[in-house]
Amino acid sequence: MSMLLASARAFAHLARPRRPRVPSRRALQKEAQQASSRTPPPPEEDLLDVASLWNLVKFGAFLHCLHEYVVEVSMCCGPSMLPTFNATGDIVLMDRLSPRLGRVGVGDVVICKSPTHPHQTVCKRVAALGGGRVPSFPSATVPEGHAWLLGDNAENSTDSRVYGPVPTAMIKGRVVCRIFPFDQMAVY
Repeated sequence: MSMLLASARAFAHLARPRRPRVPSRRALQKEAQQASSRTPPPPEEDLLDVASLWNLVKFGAFLHCLHEYVVEVSMCCGPSMLPTFNATGDIVLMDRLSPRLGRVGVGDVVICKSPTHPHQTVCKRVAALGGGRVPSFPSATVPEGHAWLLGDNAENSTDSRVYGPVPTAMIKGRVVCRIFPFDQMAVY
C-alpha cells in the first residue's frame, strides 16, 4: 500500500491546476527596452502618392483645356480638298481660337461640323462670310453669322452649293498647318 500511496503522490501534481507564470520585473523591463529599440518596418511606397496623383490630374486638365480651346490635331480626308490635301488623309493642326475671336477670313481652310452628318466634320475653304457675295451666284449674299464653304475640288465636293450657308458657330477651327505626311508639311 505504501507503494500505491507513493505513486498517487507522484501524479498528484498533474491533477492540480497550474498557476500562470508571472514574468519577473527584470524580464518585463528587458522586453520593454527591446520593443522600444525596434523600428517598425518602412511602409511600402505607393506607386502614385497623393502629390503625384494631383500633378497627373492637373496635367490632364491642362491637356483637356489645350485641346478644347486652343489647338487640336485633326485628320482631313476625302477628295473634296484636292489638290490642297490628299484624298487618303492628311493630319493637320487646327487653331480653335480663331472662330471664337472672329478671326476666320475669306480664303481660310476651316474644319466644321457637317451640316448633313452632325457627328462628322468637313474640311472646306471659306469662300464668303456674312454680308459677302457668293462666288458662284453673284446676286446672292451670305446671311450675317454664316459662311459660304467650298471644297477646292469643285467637281467632287459636297459643300455650300449643296447645303447652303453654314452658321459660323459650326466652325470648329482654322487649319494652321499640315503636319503629316512629313514630306508635305505646309503652313496655311
